[in-house]
Amino acid sequence: MIPSIKRFEQYKKSISESHEEEWIDDAVKKPGALRKHFHKKEDEKITKTEINDEIASLIRKDMDKKKPGTQLGKRDATLYKRLNLAKNLMDMNEDHNESENYMFFANISNIKRMCEEILKMDPGMVDSTLTNGHGWAVDHIATSKDDVEEVYGFLKSTSELSQSHNQENGLISDDNNN
Repeated sequence: MIPSIKRFEQYKKSISESHEEEWIDDAVKKPGALRKHFHKKEDEKITKTEINDEIASLIRKDMDKKKPGTQLGKRDATLYKRLNLAKNLMDMNEDHNESENYMFFANISNIKRMCEEILKMDPGMVDSTLTNGHGWAVDHIATSKDDVEEVYGFLKSTSELSQSHNQENGLISDDNNN
């Protein structure tokens, strides 16, 4: 392969990553304008509550409540758009009261639910289906079991190491405070 030619997957990935960053750059016409509106210093964060309160006050300024959407003057309309963009960007980055790895937990929950549903199926029907040319499903379950077992073993040993470290240092973990 010629080194200067990217594989399609690499090309597609680099295009999508740069596009994701570009739309945000294009959407933010005047960086810092919202921070200035809230009289915030560079290192101060604008809270979601402040944004929601400001949006609510702009909605109360609606010039024609009979028309759909919020009817505002040019300056207020620009502020309204900035506030909504900031709110949407916060939502994209916000963990929604979940961990940074919320998809890990969602995937584990889905795996559990699907396993429970499979176990409720008629074993004879499942066995017959698997025997009649669908052995691939047996292979998928075997490799998935190996993957889950590996992650489980890692997390279990990490948890045990952490607990033994805490006990050695006289610390008590929350789950020992029953």
